Amino acid sequence: CALPISMGIAVMSLLAIPFPSWVAWRIGRLYSLDEGTVARTMLGSWGAGLILLILGAGARAADLGLAMGVLAGAGLVGVMLLYYRPVLIRNESEEMGFGQITRTTPDGGEQEVEVRFRPLLAWKDKKGTEFSLLALPLGGFAAIKGMHPKPDGSEVTVPQGFYSRPPWQRFIVLAAGPAFSIIFGCLLIAASLATWGRATIATTNVVEAVMADSAAAKAGIRPGDRVVSIEGQPTADLFDVVERLRDRVQDSSAGVTALRTQVTIQRDGVEQTLEILPTVSGSPEPVFSREGDVLGLRRQAKLGVAFTPEPNPVRTVLPWDQALAAGFYEPIRVINLLGSVLQRFDTARQAVGGPISMAQTATQAADAGIIGLVSLAASLSIVLGIMNLLPIPPLDGGQMVVAVVEMFRRGRRLSIQVQNVLSSIGLAFVILLTLAAVSIDLGRQADRQTAPTPIRLESDPADVE
Repeated sequence: CALPISMGIAVMSLLAIPFPSWVAWRIGRLYSLDEGTVARTMLGSWGAGLILLILGAGARAADLGLAMGVLAGAGLVGVMLLYYRPVLIRNESEEMGFGQITRTTPDGGEQEVEVRFRPLLAWKDKKGTEFSLLALPLGGFAAIKGMHPKPDGSEVTVPQGFYSRPPWQRFIVLAAGPAFSIIFGCLLIAASLATWGRATIATTNVVEAVMADSAAAKAGIRPGDRVVSIEGQPTADLFDVVERLRDRVQDSSAGVTALRTQVTIQRDGVEQTLEILPTVSGSPEPVFSREGDVLGLRRQAKLGVAFTPEPNPVRTVLPWDQALAAGFYEPIRVINLLGSVLQRFDTARQAVGGPISMAQTATQAADAGIIGLVSLAASLSIVLGIMNLLPIPPLDGGQMVVAVVEMFRRGRRLSIQVQNVLSSIGLAFVILLTLAAVSIDLGRQADRQTAPTPIRLESDPADVE
């Protein structure tokens, strides 16, 4: 096995530094960029990636495979920054998607060359608003005419421009984007429930896997055992086990500790009762109801086992009225979940993620087929709509706050200095959130590589003992 792993690391090493360096050099030649600009961009991207790796993975940052993966991603970011440089430094008066580069002519002079990043789709309406969808990162945009503040405040004089409208009209326009995103997600969920139904993924009370060094492993529980009851209360599935076990803790001067718990199992048709000391979660975790709602946050007792899912989940198709009610309740559920999870950083660290988590979630959704992809699209649409309403410039929510302030100022614009300060603070906060999400992703990835391996059903029971 060492050879394939070594080959994988070798390939990743090529993708991490030599290949991005060659692409960056070629882009630099194409755009007539000096070598210092190219080198600073790439080194800055790799440096940022290494900092995130150290912050997220800690001592596990020395893992060669993980480090090469991070450097490859950072190299891609650096290449994208160079590739889109003409657009990123373009003049505001130029159309979206256009940029300029300065090339050196054979006689030693300079020549301005226009660059056009052609989108997949692009059109303009009669009022001058351009809509565009790009194939590569930078996404799509809707560039509203006159939406860029000017130092002299002349943005309010642009005919049919964004800032020439009253603040209340701008507030409605800004709210329309997140509102549509949320409504679209709700309608997708409703259509899914009315078409394919709601899946009830049932579990049995049969142990499928036991985590090494867990409370269950130390007590002698094996894969294939059936958990019949906990403290005399019968259990039929995973939720029953979780519900009866999670509150077997006590809060004392020594902190939160577990209570010894009697767990009755059935093995080969014979029942036996074990006295187990569960482990306690290191930090407060969400307490879920059977329907998936968050009931609160608290430290919980755990056995360290996984249970066998039923082979055929039951799907219940809902009438349209119930499907719509469930779909439009989803934003409320998401807000409650986000509020509960983000009360503590250590809990948030377990629940949030960045691009790596997104890719893994998308892969799982694709494996589930069209239903999984629709559910993922609906959830992303709702979450993005809600996040975009946060009162942080440059998000829509932050600009909505500015519009409300200007309503109280009877339509008078905030000074360009105040707007710049607010935008800088908001942008810095958004960047920090992004970096934190990537850092959490890297830490979670490192944790997975060092996590104990669960003992599966087909494993030798002696391994547990």
